[in-house]
Amino acid sequence: REPIVLRRGEPAQRYRFPYFVDYFKEWFLANPAFGPTRQDRYKLLFTGGLRITTTLDPGTQDIAESAVSSVLAYPGDPDGAMTVIDPRTGFVRAMVGGKDADYWKDADAGRVNLATGKGGLGRQTGSAFKPYALVTALENGIAPSTIFPAPATIDIPLEGGNVWHVTNAEGS
Repeated sequence: REPIVLRRGEPAQRYRFPYFVDYFKEWFLANPAFGPTRQDRYKLLFTGGLRITTTLDPGTQDIAESAVSSVLAYPGDPDGAMTVIDPRTGFVRAMVGGKDADYWKDADAGRVNLATGKGGLGRQTGSAFKPYALVTALENGIAPSTIFPAPATIDIPLEGGNVWHVTNAEGS
């Protein structure tokens, strides 16, 4: 018999794992399996009553965030990034795209996911993989002085008949 009175509070502005959440949202909105247009997918994602289960593991995420912040602990330090992938399944278990405080402080610069290079502004991993290649080569008896000539470009076929023309940053 009492009238219902709606008391609106402040909407939740912050949430955990913002870089991963943005990564997932972009993946969903770009995936035609969820609707023919981006607008259809947006409507489904935000009003469709979906139950979404991701591959992110909160415990692994906490460890990854701690690892990055322990190395880059001072306010003036640059951002760092880390992606933890289960090699058996390919599932992303953790993604640190930068400092969460920067994400919430600056909606433009702070929201560049350094783990994925969102917007082309992130850092490529290139040379970070060289130690893994070197260790594998050494373990297989290949001398560090061995040279393997490589082509200037490599064409990788993509879905839909497209081709990715991979080139070296220096063009050689």
